[in-house]
Amino acid sequence: MKKVFLMLTAVVLSGLIFYGCTYNSGSFLNPLDNVENRVSKLTELSAEDVFGTGNVPAAGSTYKILVVTDVHFGSIRPGAPDIPLQKVYDYIDNNPDIKFCICLGDAIDYGSEEIMASYNDFVRTIEQEKHIKVINTVGNHDLYQSGWEIWKKNCYPNTSFYKFETDGFSFYGLDTGSGTLGVKQLTLFEEALQKDPKPKLIFTHYPLFTNKFCVGLDDPTERAYFYRLCQKNNVKMAITGHAHKKETTDFGEFNAYILPSLRFNGGFTVVEINESTGTATKKYKK
Repeated sequence: MKKVFLMLTAVVLSGLIFYGCTYNSGSFLNPLDNVENRVSKLTELSAEDVFGTGNVPAAGSTYKILVVTDVHFGSIRPGAPDIPLQKVYDYIDNNPDIKFCICLGDAIDYGSEEIMASYNDFVRTIEQEKHIKVINTVGNHDLYQSGWEIWKKNCYPNTSFYKFETDGFSFYGLDTGSGTLGVKQLTLFEEALQKDPKPKLIFTHYPLFTNKFCVGLDDPTERAYFYRLCQKNNVKMAITGHAHKKETTDFGEFNAYILPSLRFNGGFTVVEINESTGTATKKYKK
């Protein structure tokens, strides 16, 4: 009887772990908090809101984007290293061609106003002292313990599915916080791509694909459809987080990159955009 109980316990725990890292265990506890409810439309941001008035890249220019992911403010994992925030600040100080910063999700470890306040201090330093905007995509940890309302209230652009564009590029932030794009978001994304001939960068939290167990978009049919949309619609790069490691997947027409965690790998990434050639390149920094 004891063996049966232990086996059942192991099965239940394995299922919860799998569900949690693939579909976000917060949705298991709060079924109304899922991507179909979070996404109702594609929000179009103005370039001035993201780059700042008078700071929108000129046609044909070259500039940088600073990308951080999986910062995990409030982490209680044993042995969790300090977040190398000063390294980020110093890099911005020495690179005036950075146009904006994006956090790819898991800014905080779970939904908490107190923990979010620590992330807001980080954002405030970048925006008010370094004078560049911080935008966000939502991660599964951000949603834990009904964290969606906290994230939406505090993290610009206060919506999880959005786009903005310059003269030569388009940028899309997608909601993969529950481990799936969902039917509504995927449909809206496809409609937007078909009307947008510009080269594009895609930002998500969950990887499109990874060899690491239990951390990519789970539905193979959805993944395949998403890959094909990107291949057919001039996507140059998909930039993702979640797995806490560097990994590249070549999809032919574009590459998908998993970026290292700022907290657990001590790294961040810089993407250089060349609007004249319609190309994007990335460099890891540690």
